[in-house]
Amino acid sequence: MKSLAIILCLVLSSISSFSASKGEKIFRNKCISCHSQNEIFPKVPVLFGQEPGYIINQLNSYKAGDRQDSNMGTMNNVAKRLSQKDIREVAAFVAGIDPCVVKMTIDPKAEGFLEKFKAGRELVKSNNCMHCHGSFHHAAPRLYGQKKAYLDFTLTEFMNGSRKNKYMDRILPILDDENIEYITTFLNGNRLMRECN
Repeated sequence: MKSLAIILCLVLSSISSFSASKGEKIFRNKCISCHSQNEIFPKVPVLFGQEPGYIINQLNSYKAGDRQDSNMGTMNNVAKRLSQKDIREVAAFVAGIDPCVVKMTIDPKAEGFLEKFKAGRELVKSNNCMHCHGSFHHAAPRLYGQKKAYLDFTLTEFMNGSRKNKYMDRILPILDDENIEYITTFLNGNRLMRECN
């Protein structure tokens, strides 16, 4: 009986190891060229540490052609080639990586940073952004510590109508470029709260 238990543990361990390595392999082969560990691609987000349900949701939206944004041509092609098992595997891998591995430069001593950070915090609070973006939400990404360039780019896409979302479409009309600068400074600046080196 003890031998059977040991064998079962070894089998489960090998399955778990295989699953993780498969998710990593998919990410390395199909995703990392854009979703890399630095800031050089402003049009793509940091995915590490996201809720896996959100990653699954978005990949399925691209797979079905339901999500429309500037990345949809590339992402539709990638997602269409993934099975549901592949999608779950890569989502699990991505979710398990510490977002601190992505290199970013945030200077809290830069002129105006603190004022923008505080103004952004008030705007995020007054618009209840974290109701969706601060929780384990399958329909919305967590945004604390996200790349500022990506946040600026995405909010601009929502404002000019090239990206659509029924919830965001209600909020964006009340914002302007200055407010977006405050919000993105605050959201990106929250990376400092994680004590990322």
